[in-house]
Amino acid sequence: GGAAGTAPSTAAGQAAMLALARWLARCQGLGPARQCLAAVRRAGGRPDAATLRVLLTTGARGGDMTQAGEFFSELSNKDFTSFSVMVRGFCAAGDVEQAFEHFRAMRSHGFTPDSALFDALVSACAGRNMLMVAEEVIAEMVSVGTRPTSSTLAVLVRLHGARGALRQALEVFEELPRQHGFEADARAYHALISVCLSSSRNDLALEVFSSMSIAGVLPSAKTYEALINASLRHGPLDDAAALVRDAYGLMLDEPVEGSQSSSATPQRRAVLERRVIEGLLELAGRRRDASRIGLPLLEGLQQAGFDVSEKLGASLRRAAAQEAAAAAEGAACESGCRAASWRQWREEFGASAAAH
Repeated sequence: GGAAGTAPSTAAGQAAMLALARWLARCQGLGPARQCLAAVRRAGGRPDAATLRVLLTTGARGGDMTQAGEFFSELSNKDFTSFSVMVRGFCAAGDVEQAFEHFRAMRSHGFTPDSALFDALVSACAGRNMLMVAEEVIAEMVSVGTRPTSSTLAVLVRLHGARGALRQALEVFEELPRQHGFEADARAYHALISVCLSSSRNDLALEVFSSMSIAGVLPSAKTYEALINASLRHGPLDDAAALVRDAYGLMLDEPVEGSQSSSATPQRRAVLERRVIEGLLELAGRRRDASRIGLPLLEGLQQAGFDVSEKLGASLRRAAAQEAAAAAEGAACESGCRAASWRQWREEFGASAAAH
């Protein structure tokens, strides 16, 4: 603080003070950096473009677009990066109007936005549910020769999903990559799977997962967990168990179609949260699926190095033993009933024969 109170009157000293301001902005924030700038101004100097750009970037990244705007206005030579920082900053702050104002100013200065900047604008439109504006941005993106990317696709899919338009989300997922020659990545697939699940179409979400695996796109842990949680809430546990096995590269008796698991070369594809896996194992015990699903999955996970709590393991084994005992009792009862029915038939048949 004290070092920033005064600045040397020499140009070299002021340059050193501005270098300190840049370092402070990157490491400690705008407050100390602004003190250095104030000291330089009191000594009759002016901040250079490099310092203003650093402070502008720091302000935008910190969400302080008021201060970022001050530094931007002070820049005499505004370059592509400065405009881009302002547009991205306003997009992140949710101020779509200001983002577009700086975007238009950028275009008027002759700068061509890159795909990342277009994607930031489309994402901001999605945050405000502005589908028509997002489509206009993509049209401009194409018109200037910037190709949409998988990030663009993911944002558009989420935007259609937020409007409850599953069919349109599926259509754009198919058409945009084909029209512009790119492959959907894991984020785009995750977006579409999330839209399917939010539309209560678990079956369609699993189909998309299958297509994802066939295309060689590695699902993220978030994708696995979303599908597993949906399967736990709605439907049998078989899909959830198959997904866990696929994530950990375990051998599947009935694999999810298109999964990459192999008994020859098992490979872990994702690390899932403990609560997701233990929730599945607990539910298998409660639904009397400990023997068929719970124990085999538990043993496979333990072999893969997943640490399941001893309490849960013991609970699952007790549930499996109870299931086995109930099954044996049922089989014995069924056998006894068949024997009793046979004796009763013989007695009735014998009585009938004697009467004749």
